[in-house]
Amino acid sequence: MDHLRRALAPFAVVLAFLLAAHGHGSVFPPGVPPDNSGKPPRRPGDSAGPPVPRPGQPAGPGTGAGSPGAPGGNPGLPAGDSGAGPGTGGSTDLDLSSWQWWWEFNKEPYLAVRAHQRTAGVESGSDGFYLGRGRRVRRARADRRPTEVQVVEQILPALQAALAARDSNDMVTGALLGIARIGNDRPGPERAALETAILPHLQEPNRQLAEIAALALGLLGHDPSVLVLGELVLDTESGRRAAGAHEVPVRLRAFAAYGLGILGARTENEDVRRYAVHALRRALEGAGTASPDLAVACASALGRIPLTWSGAADPGAAPIASSGREGQIAFLRGIVGDENAHRFVRAAAATSLAFLLVAPGEGCPAALAAEVGEEIREDLATRRKVPRELRQSAAIALGILADGDGDPFDARARRALFAAAREAGDEGTRRFALISLSRVAVRPGRGEAVEAEAVRTEILRFLGGGGAETRRWAALALALLERGRGAGEAVPAPAVVQALHICTADANAPADCGAFATATGLLGDPSGVDELFLQLGAQDEEVARGYVAVALGLLQVPSALAPLQEVAQEATYQPWLLRGAAIALGMLGDPDVVDVLLEKLAASQSISAQASIAQALGRIGDDRTVEPLLALLTDARGTSGSRAFAAVALGLVADEDLLPWTTLYAVDANYRAAPPTLYDPEGLGLLNFL
Repeated sequence: MDHLRRALAPFAVVLAFLLAAHGHGSVFPPGVPPDNSGKPPRRPGDSAGPPVPRPGQPAGPGTGAGSPGAPGGNPGLPAGDSGAGPGTGGSTDLDLSSWQWWWEFNKEPYLAVRAHQRTAGVESGSDGFYLGRGRRVRRARADRRPTEVQVVEQILPALQAALAARDSNDMVTGALLGIARIGNDRPGPERAALETAILPHLQEPNRQLAEIAALALGLLGHDPSVLVLGELVLDTESGRRAAGAHEVPVRLRAFAAYGLGILGARTENEDVRRYAVHALRRALEGAGTASPDLAVACASALGRIPLTWSGAADPGAAPIASSGREGQIAFLRGIVGDENAHRFVRAAAATSLAFLLVAPGEGCPAALAAEVGEEIREDLATRRKVPRELRQSAAIALGILADGDGDPFDARARRALFAAAREAGDEGTRRFALISLSRVAVRPGRGEAVEAEAVRTEILRFLGGGGAETRRWAALALALLERGRGAGEAVPAPAVVQALHICTADANAPADCGAFATATGLLGDPSGVDELFLQLGAQDEEVARGYVAVALGLLQVPSALAPLQEVAQEATYQPWLLRGAAIALGMLGDPDVVDVLLEKLAASQSISAQASIAQALGRIGDDRTVEPLLALLTDARGTSGSRAFAAVALGLVADEDLLPWTTLYAVDANYRAAPPTLYDPEGLGLLNFL
């Protein structure tokens, strides 16, 4: 009888889900239109329309393409979680409870459009993909990326001419980032020349352009740029001269810090990394507590620049951050434990610790890893007063650090995540713990995963008995769990397959449809394609249909080509849907999608549509786009917006990286503790840029 009960238990959960009341209504992050009007929801007090997007800012996490940072989101946060959201340090009207926020920040390694078109050495969606191990693939040219001649003789000169012409701020933005993306892959002397073209823009009267120039220096990856970025971060006399100011503005210093993180993550020169770490440590120590922007930027960047292990005899007491990775870890541990530090800074330091402990490199002391892991676990599990943002980051960090075997730390970490998913005092911690649990349970350690089945059963309970938003997160977590198992070619559990089939087919509310469709796509089981086809035809709401389109791309089912081509043709005035269909067609390797997008870019008068099309073209990276985009860029009869987005698209198309550069800071970010320079609802943060 006990064997029978165990066999029926998963299906009983599915049955319970079917009997549970379904939630209705939608929860949309800012910038995502809640209806077919194409207009984002307004917050109380908004009298004007959303700000017009600019090239480089078409699709921040959680935003609809073409409406970056537009005021929006449902009024008020859920009960019990009315505190800080991105860029505020206080209360916010943005509803951060939606699964869409997590997905929009973390989706790129799972989509990996270019990795579907190239033979990548690291599986898309794996833990190592975004940390640099899968960043660039060098092989014989068998795909459609632009040729060397196109890049050197056509694209770069056109972007440099556009930068010099300064037709508009939008054009400057697109050209700066485009030049930096392409220049990162050029030989040293060419990068030096491009650095010379970027440096004067640090003195732009429009300080937002100066901030983009600082990012561009980091993205360019020219090692000597570490000096000017360091001087900017530290607000030295040399930094002030570079910025053309009596003092370097705090926002510019923060963007320079993020630029140091990008440069440090890309360089192969250990001395450059050490100097970057040195500058970031000094700036963080002197940042003060009034505004978290600079300190969060420094703490975040430190976690993206793993130094080599120094082999210090007493790694826990390493005195200097730049002495080696032990020193970095010791410094960040001090920040996490400093009760006088801003809660956002402590939260950023916690996730940076996790990144440093798992980053590639020989010599990680096992005792140090266990000790730091235990401190993070205690921040999640303790009943003493810990800032909510730090608990949230602890839940994220354990998802990076722990695995599924029977080691004492891993077992304690899983128990802490179980407890947080059920009982944490704020829903942000509960949601992050649920996602982390699904990842940890199937990550191989030194032994076999011992609790994968228990984790699956627990998440199925959330799917069957939680509220509407809880069920959406549970569906996402189940899909991630089974996807993690699938890395070893395991067949998804029948109970999960059946549950997601039912959820997707039964979804009426757009938010349900988007979440369950995304989970079905992530699961990777082609048997879910029929439910997705039904939803693609039945749903009227463009955001939901956009997610369904992406899910069809994730499933890699050839039969999806024709329906998606039809959607792309019809979605001229629905930018979110157009973006989703184009991404899916790119993942499926459709050779005709480029022509469709180019035609729409040339004809469109909508900035939202132009942004979506530029982003889609850049994701696909097809050399056939080069000539038409160059023609559009130089067409004096074209609108300034279409020409600027042509510059953006050219930079994206010629970018050799497999993933967008923002992935470095977006994946596993605690977006609930993001200051305006990292993510800004008004569209001016680092993660708002393409």
